[in-house]
Amino acid sequence: MKYLKRFNEGESTDYDFYMSIYDPLDKFVVGAYMIIEESEKSITVLNLQEREDTRSFFADGKVPYTFLPYKVILPKSQIEVLGPVDNIEGLNWIKIPYWLVKNNPGLKIIRVKGEKRFSNNSIFNKPLKPEMIDDNVKKYLSFTDKDPRSIINLESIIK
Repeated sequence: MKYLKRFNEGESTDYDFYMSIYDPLDKFVVGAYMIIEESEKSITVLNLQEREDTRSFFADGKVPYTFLPYKVILPKSQIEVLGPVDNIEGLNWIKIPYWLVKNNPGLKIIRVKGEKRFSNNSIFNKPLKPEMIDDNVKKYLSFTDKDPRSIINLESIIK
């Protein structure tokens, strides 16, 4: 489980945006998600699972990647919102029981580090379709990908 980092008791509680933190004693996972909807008993979170495109490149050195958006409904009684992610507006650290993460692949954190740019080259046989993109996905992308051409590439899918 490359996307999951083990939490050790002596370590600081600084979380890593690029992966989930697993606590084996309490059996919970902490990850960064965007809360898009909230009701009395549940919250809906958005998670973009990014995958690097190793078959192409950009001349300026930015890493090409694609993503799949996942919207997951979580029961408020089972989770805990720990607070906002530093330096990334709109995302929150959420503590989720391990069994819930294990049973829901949409909660898996997969993110590309470094300078990156969105490219919809479908190397994973799951192309990003226009119906998968809404305002929340655009907002999430604007928080996590600072390259202005990424939004332009995303807009080209919708047209």
